Order: sequence, then structure tokens, then C-alpha cells
Amino acid sequence: MARFLFGGFLLMANLLTKFLQSLRKPVAAKVARLSYSSEDEIIQFYSQKIVENPNDVGLRLARGMAFGRAGQHEAAIAELNDVLQRDPMRIETLYYRGGSYLVLHHFEKALEDFTELINECANRVPPMPFDHEYFDFGHLMRGQTYIHMGEIVRARVDLNKGIAKMPDYALGYVLRAYCALLSLDLEEALVDLRHAETLDAYERTTWLYLGVVELQRGEFQTAKAYFQRALADEEWDDPYSNLALLSLKQNDLANASVYADKAIALNVQWSPLAFYVKGKVHLAGGDHEKAFADFANAIKYWTNPEAPLHKPYIDEMKAYLAQG
Repeated sequence: MARFLFGGFLLMANLLTKFLQSLRKPVAAKVARLSYSSEDEIIQFYSQKIVENPNDVGLRLARGMAFGRAGQHEAAIAELNDVLQRDPMRIETLYYRGGSYLVLHHFEKALEDFTELINECANRVPPMPFDHEYFDFGHLMRGQTYIHMGEIVRARVDLNKGIAKMPDYALGYVLRAYCALLSLDLEEALVDLRHAETLDAYERTTWLYLGVVELQRGEFQTAKAYFQRALADEEWDDPYSNLALLSLKQNDLANASVYADKAIALNVQWSPLAFYVKGKVHLAGGDHEKAFADFANAIKYWTNPEAPLHKPYIDEMKAYLAQG
């Protein structure tokens, strides 16, 4: 996604992680008791168990989920494909595979998985345990997928359905606020963000988006405080990308470059805004070759380019690139 006000990657990860926590499956409880310090160790644990029990589809599903949490999405997709081949009734697999497709920008495939998941959960008789949770979270994930595809009306329909089913879940409101921000409806976005803040005072994507609202208003110090708050517990790319843009707007090219580099180092594919900022810094320094490469990367990774929030930046870069 063009994460200018991003958080899309993080939102997706939060949805998956919090959903896993909500299900409290026996296999998840087993992992929690093992107290492994990293996803790699959890993957190793499941790999050993699969050697001992090669026909246990549940273990393969758990390893696929662990691959996804570890950011190894190609491996996750391969594992989850195997799960579905072995047991097509494991429709929850569609949720996790769709999440990995989403991270990899394979939006059509993600949409197919989330749509199939929603339909299967709605029609399966008798319903299986947790079908309603997958149904509700599936709407939020499909809504986010539609956002990245530029289908904002459809995104809102799904997000509204998810929020109606889970009115106390903060991330649904954050996603809907993102829709408003794409259209530069700042007041509408604020309503949802303030409500999300009351539901979960520690949701860092809320702080990120509040920072974007203030950045759009020109309230740079307030925006900076929100972005720094979003970084308080863990480094991630979105606040750095937006801090880079903020520094650029203040003509602080040194810090703009530093923040952009941090974002790109953390997540290349989801840092188009950082590439835009780097391009502007290189232009200011007269390095047109590097600026050209940066703008090309920004456009390559930027999704939903026609959104009012993004379009001025896209148009500016395309005009520059057209000059050769």
C-alpha cells in the first residue's frame, strides 16, 4: 500500500496476531507454555513435531501460521497450500494464506481467499467452532484488501460489517479512519480514531494515523509527538516514513534522509513514501540519477495511487520520470 498514512502492513499483522490470541486454540496454548523467545524457535519446534507426526495437518497449519508471523510469507503460503490439499475443510487456512498474500501485494489472491473464507463460514452446516470469528475478521481483512486495490466503497461495506459485529474492536475503526484519510476527510477520520483510542489506549496504529491527521493540518510538532509515540515500544517503518515527510516539509533534509533510510531498512516493499522523500533529498542535492531510481521505486510499491491523499505525490514523480 502506499503508506503515506500507512500502517497497512502493521494493521494486517495486528489483525492476524490479535485474532490468534482471541481463538486460544490448544496448539496455541501449547506454544505459549513452551515460552519460546522467537518465531524461529517455534518453527523449529513444529518442524520436529511434523517429523514425528507427518500426517498431522494441525501441526502443519500451526507451522504455516508461525512462518507468517515470522515474516516468511512465501514459506507460509507453501505450507498453507499443503494444508488445504491435505484437508480442504480447514477453511481457516484461507485467513492466514490471504494475510500472507496481502503482505506480498498479491491483492487479487488475498481477495479470493478472504471472499471464499467469508462465504464458507456463512454457509457451512453445521458451523464449526470459531466460524463466526473468522467470518467477522474476514470482513476486516477483505476490507483492508479492497483499500489497497482502490475499492474504497467496497472496503467501507466490509469494514462496517466487521465493526457492527465487533463494536469494541479498535482496529476496525482505525481501518475505517484510513478510508477517510485517503479521501482527505480529516474530521471523519478523527471521529473513528478518537473512538479507537477509547477502546485501546495502546494501539500504536491509532497514534500513527492521528499523527498523519496533524501532519495534513500543518501541526508539525503535534504530528511528530504522535509518530514518536508510535515508535515508543518497537521500531517499525511507518512512523519513520512519516517523520521523513515531516522533516522534508520543514526543509530538514538531513533528518528526512535518516528517517527515510530507517523505514526502507525495516521494510522496503511497504515504504514507498520513504523512497519519495529520498528522491526529493537527492533532487535537492543535484543527484538526478538517484532521484530517478528512488521515484521509480516509490511508484513501484505505491498502491491506491489515485486516492486524493496520494495523487499529488504520484503525479509529481510521474512528471519527473517522464522527462527521462
